[in-house]
Amino acid sequence: MSLKEVLSLRLDALEAEIAAKRRIAAVLRATLRVERPEETDLRRLWTVTTLSNTQFRALLERFYDQAAGDVAMDETWKQQMIEAGCPTLPDDPTPEQIDAWTELAAILSDTAYVAEMKAEMARLWTGDFDAAAYAQASDAILARVTAAIGRGLPPTSSEGAAIARDWLDASAKAMNRVPDPAFLRWHLDQYRKHHGRSLRYQQLLAVLRGEAGDPAAADAWRWIHEAMTPLLAEAV
Repeated sequence: MSLKEVLSLRLDALEAEIAAKRRIAAVLRATLRVERPEETDLRRLWTVTTLSNTQFRALLERFYDQAAGDVAMDETWKQQMIEAGCPTLPDDPTPEQIDAWTELAAILSDTAYVAEMKAEMARLWTGDFDAAAYAQASDAILARVTAAIGRGLPPTSSEGAAIARDWLDASAKAMNRVPDPAFLRWHLDQYRKHHGRSLRYQQLLAVLRGEAGDPAAADAWRWIHEAMTPLLAEAV
């Protein structure tokens, strides 16, 4: 190696060390604001000091590997999910960002949640599932829903019903299923089971990015499922 390469590597290592110490200092400041620190405060310190951004990405990758199990999950889809869900802890995080980081790590380390997702992936990733078609359909529907929300249209509007039917048809086609009441119930059940945790995850990511408010995508999915609910009554 040339002297320049050696110095560059040393600088990278030093900057990483400085960033890690800044995170430790931020956690200590947050902990010292508590009159009587307890075990949970020390656990927060442990999480931030032992889990770098690189290690967190490895944790997220392991989560998807475990959730995939033995199914043939599309590698491109998996990498897109990892990229979209991988947080970055700032060098000098706020107490709220420290807590968000810790909670995200806890979600991904929850063995019960991993087992639940593994069961869901096994049901989803069959040979009939077209991930590209599903992603294309969901992007198109989300764009329509976002536009409808922007115009102030409620999910119960006639346009809401039309969007709901189109999403039911398109998602069923991508999954090689029939858009019947059973498939509609499956959609609504998936939303009830996973939306809360998914929304919380997105909220925590927003905190780490310094963003405020609920993610727009979460509002869009809430809207589309509210639009889908009346379809079940029509199908009975």
